[in-house]
Amino acid sequence: MKTLQRWCRRTAWSLPCLLLVVLPQLAMPQLAGAQTSSPIATCGVLISVGADFVLQTDGGDVYVMNSTGLFAAGDRVFVEGLLDVGCGTTLGGCVSPTNITLCGQELFTRGDCNRDGSRNVGDAVTVLTALFVSFGVVIDVGCLDACDGNDDGGVDVSDAVTLLHGLFFNQQLPMPFPGCGIDPTDQDSLTCNEPSPCP
Repeated sequence: MKTLQRWCRRTAWSLPCLLLVVLPQLAMPQLAGAQTSSPIATCGVLISVGADFVLQTDGGDVYVMNSTGLFAAGDRVFVEGLLDVGCGTTLGGCVSPTNITLCGQELFTRGDCNRDGSRNVGDAVTVLTALFVSFGVVIDVGCLDACDGNDDGGVDVSDAVTLLHGLFFNQQLPMPFPGCGIDPTDQDSLTCNEPSPCP
């Protein structure tokens, strides 16, 4: 590994170096302690069950909703909040929302693929990780809309190239950029379940 790192330093951390040295480290699983509550940010459909509401997410999970704001049964909403899996329900858990909007109106910054609030090489590495560590099947990295650097409706190698070109040659990316906003071309199938941190 040290020989590879020395070679990478001499080649100015070229793309083959990223694939051989950086990506395998990013793909290592992170260990976490047991928790009963965690942040959640997902799209789903509100379903009325008597006087209560549940959220059926796009991934098929079902959660009890403590509040739905101004939204009604049948609305497809994006929910940010806290998921408590130990709330005593037989469903996936209870969601206490902090923000509810219509799906497709999630705020994000194009190019902030790793959702760290800044524009850097890590965003292109996240795109490449999503593509190559998963053997060509694009995995959901949280906000695929943010990873779609050229706004062509898909996530592929050209997005990593666009992000790097924009970073090193100060190229503007499609809106929303450089600040947060909604996707003005939201006719694609890309989702943004975990938007960029927006002020």
